[in-house]
Amino acid sequence: MKDLEDLVRESLEGAERVRNIVEDLKSFSRVDETECRQADLNECLRSTINIVWNEIKHKATLKKELGEIPRTRCYPSS
Repeated sequence: MKDLEDLVRESLEGAERVRNIVEDLKSFSRVDETECRQADLNECLRSTINIVWNEIKHKATLKKELGEIPRTRCYPSS
């Protein structure tokens, strides 16, 4: 029974990671967005890291030290 609980918990965690990656990919791939707008650069960085994390997690150590910054006018999908 203990194994079953662990398997279900791990499956739910995995499904949540997949959901987050899909959302980040959808946000990242909006290449048709050509308008400049206000964006949270910290969130852009988190999203990008989430997308590439599986490729870099065994090759690098990542230390995130994101500070409080105002929203920035930019082209977030570029």
